[in-house]
Amino acid sequence: MATVKDLMREYLGPEVQLSELDRLEYVSMLGLDPAKYDVVLQAPTPWNEDLKNNPELKAEVKALNKKIKASERITESTNPCYAELITTHIFYHKAMMYGSNLFTGWVFREFDGNKITREGTGQVKNPLENFPPKDETMIEAAQIELRDAYAKDFAEYVEKKVPR
Repeated sequence: MATVKDLMREYLGPEVQLSELDRLEYVSMLGLDPAKYDVVLQAPTPWNEDLKNNPELKAEVKALNKKIKASERITESTNPCYAELITTHIFYHKAMMYGSNLFTGWVFREFDGNKITREGTGQVKNPLENFPPKDETMIEAAQIELRDAYAKDFAEYVEKKVPR
């Protein structure tokens, strides 16, 4: 029997996330000119479970977090027009009184040279009714709902947490 974490990895893996962001035209949503920015994808942030038994991976994530806290670029790029979008976490939460939700967190940072000129950090949530699927007949509905909740999370994040 697949766990909720297994289903999250399957239904909302990095490829699905990128597909949803592309569908939303996320570069434009973030207020960036798509003609001036080339999207460069980095390796996905590892799942917490993957970090527990892998000291090298854990050290890489620690170094990434250190760069973010120090307001440094996370890549070696020296392009003057430079921005970063990092998915910090995605998790499912079920509460008796409030139902099920998909929580998603991001960090967006736009740079001019080495100086951050615009930054938005935060998380948002959207409700889930069909995820996790109750039976085999609900799998497709659960997959669609999870993708939609992720897309809604991003749109809401940009609207509420990213300054214009």
